[in-house]
Amino acid sequence: MNRVARRGACPGLLDPMQTGDGLLARLPQTGALAPAAFAAICRAAARHGNGLVEVTARGSLQVRGLTPLSVRAFAEACAGAGIVGTGGPVVIASPLGGRDASAVVDSADLVVAIRDAVTRYAGKVAPKVSIIVDDGGALHLDALCADIRLRALPDGRYALGMAGDSVSACALGAVRAGDALAATVALLDAIATLGRDARARDLADARGVVAALAEAAPPVQARPPARFVGRHFLAHGRAAVGIGLAFGQSEAKVLETLAAAAMDMGATGIAPAPERTLLALELPDGDAFARLAARLGFITRADDPRRAIIACAGAPACAAALIPTRAMAAEVARVAAPLLAGGGSVHVSGCAKGCASRAPAALTLVGTAAGAAIIRDGRVGDAPAMIVPVRELVGRVAALSVPEPA
Repeated sequence: MNRVARRGACPGLLDPMQTGDGLLARLPQTGALAPAAFAAICRAAARHGNGLVEVTARGSLQVRGLTPLSVRAFAEACAGAGIVGTGGPVVIASPLGGRDASAVVDSADLVVAIRDAVTRYAGKVAPKVSIIVDDGGALHLDALCADIRLRALPDGRYALGMAGDSVSACALGAVRAGDALAATVALLDAIATLGRDARARDLADARGVVAALAEAAPPVQARPPARFVGRHFLAHGRAAVGIGLAFGQSEAKVLETLAAAAMDMGATGIAPAPERTLLALELPDGDAFARLAARLGFITRADDPRRAIIACAGAPACAAALIPTRAMAAEVARVAAPLLAGGGSVHVSGCAKGCASRAPAALTLVGTAAGAAIIRDGRVGDAPAMIVPVRELVGRVAALSVPEPA
């Protein structure tokens, strides 16, 4: 994707990117949005874009199909809803934002302080530099990679890591809560000195950078995977309900309806979250909201097979796509259920660019000029096991998903 606007040229947005279906605008991660503000963004997406809104695997909200003429109007609408991007590295935090009863600490103030501090690095570090602040709650962020990781420990300190997810990151020790901001800034300063293309992995002596702040710490313990879809109990008998967007995307008008209903039901916020989900916050009756979301076509169960399907915008939304990925994805989810039940995933890509995912999948289905390529246990760009007519693709997937006899 090519960036077509200078950072900061559009208030409220990160740099719009050129894609096969126009400009894509990703909103900065600023935590939960008031339901009315979320609804306003949906209206702006329908008016100025192609009417589609996405939540990414890392919990970012983005809008597709903008044009050079409409992107500024969309950005102004976002600013009117209180979404103002000031640049700098992305800071990813718990979508519950201090409301999680299972959190080790309330990291909300630290998140605000870091988001304020990183603005000075706009244009000084690579656009993909990111920071994770994990409050230690059930909706943890272990699966996400980041340049800098802070994870709350039971003793009130934060485990400090660099360049990876919770398993692969380089451990740098632990810092006291009062030093977490200073340690983050020190690492960003060191990255910035290496140039605008540098990442945390390029630091030769990261431990030396934070030696005055970091203390010895026990190894970070693995946690069960976070489950963002479902009901999460908050204080005072309230609940947060996580719902998934089928294939990471929804029509803006449907999302606007959902936001209005959430507000009527007493929700105080809607938070984009990892795993292409949204969390409605502070609901007095989470079950009623979940039922409504299911009727609107959203994912409300963790075992929904659609959660294991990764699909790009596809044809006709994207001019580069050669197959209708979204239209096919639901049927692929149905016939691939045996494969998905075993923990596999399916990536449906409209073309060879593979915009939706770079990771391998049990099945990767790619639109080509010759038909639909089927790649087993690989990724877009790998040699296909076969190329079949598009009309036969779902049937072939069904056959490939049947378990082999023992």
